Amino acid sequence: CATNLPAPSETFVGRQVLMSRAVAALLHGRKRYVCLVGAGGIGKTALALAVAHYVRLRHAFPDGVHHVDCSGLSSSLQLAYALAAALSLQLVGPGEEQVREELIGA
Repeated sequence: CATNLPAPSETFVGRQVLMSRAVAALLHGRKRYVCLVGAGGIGKTALALAVAHYVRLRHAFPDGVHHVDCSGLSSSLQLAYALAAALSLQLVGPGEEQVREELIGA
């Protein structure tokens, strides 16, 4: 399946409970995405990549699993455009509200 995932961290240790929760939210909670929030340096990216590689290797999402770098984003509109870029979607014409609604439901 399609992906743009960076290589997973080789030192992902001790976060199996968090990983299980995120995987369950994606696979059993019918979520299209899971947001991980917290202070810088606590391992959000490593956790996200571990989860992404786990679901990708199990072919859980037929259209692929993609990484979206959200560092430096400060608005939901910026997030919507970052998502569109990562998914190779071309946004033409819709207003800001429609972009947000279509991509992130905000």
